[in-house]
Amino acid sequence: MRYWISRTAGEVEGPFDVPTLRAMLEEGAITSATQLCLEGTETWQPLRTINALRTDVPPTDVAIAEELVETSPAPLDDQEFSIGNAFTLGWNCVLQNYGLILCMVLMWIGMSVVLGVFTGGLSMLTTLNGGQVQPVAVGGGWTTTLTNPWDFIGRIVEFLVITPYLLGVAIVLVRLLRGEPMQWSDSWCAFRGGNYPRVLLIQLCWLGLGVLFLIAMGLVFGLPVILLYGMNNAMTPGAEVLLFIGLGFSVLFVWYFYLRLGFTNFIVLDPRTQRPPLFECFKISWEATRGWSTVGSLFLIGICCIVISIITVLMCFLPFVLIGFPVIYGVVAAAYALLIANTGRFRDSNHCAHCGYRRSADSPTICSECGRPWREDPGASGALEA
Repeated sequence: MRYWISRTAGEVEGPFDVPTLRAMLEEGAITSATQLCLEGTETWQPLRTINALRTDVPPTDVAIAEELVETSPAPLDDQEFSIGNAFTLGWNCVLQNYGLILCMVLMWIGMSVVLGVFTGGLSMLTTLNGGQVQPVAVGGGWTTTLTNPWDFIGRIVEFLVITPYLLGVAIVLVRLLRGEPMQWSDSWCAFRGGNYPRVLLIQLCWLGLGVLFLIAMGLVFGLPVILLYGMNNAMTPGAEVLLFIGLGFSVLFVWYFYLRLGFTNFIVLDPRTQRPPLFECFKISWEATRGWSTVGSLFLIGICCIVISIITVLMCFLPFVLIGFPVIYGVVAAAYALLIANTGRFRDSNHCAHCGYRRSADSPTICSECGRPWREDPGASGALEA
């Protein structure tokens, strides 16, 4: 049994047998955090997770541990992105890790219930103590109302706590799909290691982009209709049709950009992408989802997830918790994992970053298929389109 090792990002050495690795560990050449990949597989994991190299595992257990490592499958081996693969991998991931996923879902439900009870109770107390909802003039003859402030506070807490937690749940599913060992506490990864400010910033960027998209489309399609026909109950049928078409194009425009940039929330936390700067996350998402076939597949996956959500929610909500939510998250996580696995710069180190050819044991640095270094950044030579 031999392992490839990666002590520096983008550089692979080996393969080395277990006795050699133990000697390197004793000499301090590698540490328990060094990434290792069993020869013939694509799953990278820290040295401390490999029982054959752990000092706290009895010798009698080493053979069993080695056998388990050898037979452990790599779910994303040579898989292309497609609707079928996304649903198959997502469904299998949910089945194999249902207990862990259900615990994370119940944690989300628990936080939402506690927040709802807390803000609802305070809202009721405010109303009983004389608090009233007052109309407020906003100009042009329009009025709005000031809702109870506790509802607004609840939205802020949801943005600051629940949304980052759900993003952590998605990353746990992505890493499970890659064959990495995960546990419930890993779902809080958004709050660790300096990730939290980046997660909040990426969410704020999304809010800002959504507002800008809607304003832009409103100006492009809605303003001409308003200027030509007015809004004083004098719209002609033709103007109504134009307005309807404009709104339709606006929705498609926003939906297209959402599909192209929607994985930025994953990229900002994904260890495989090495958590790049915020604007680089948008670039990576755009690069990974290029091509009309990819966008079309993502659109159909989104429609299917919406249908699953509606059906399971209508069935008294419990099926959504037990089936709908886990399946939707599993499918979306699988779609992301497949897209990133097939993006040149993030191919597993067992594959060439340029042509995707699987590495052989006798060629650790140069691809025998295209003759280029395995981990050279393809973007540096223009191999990847912007």
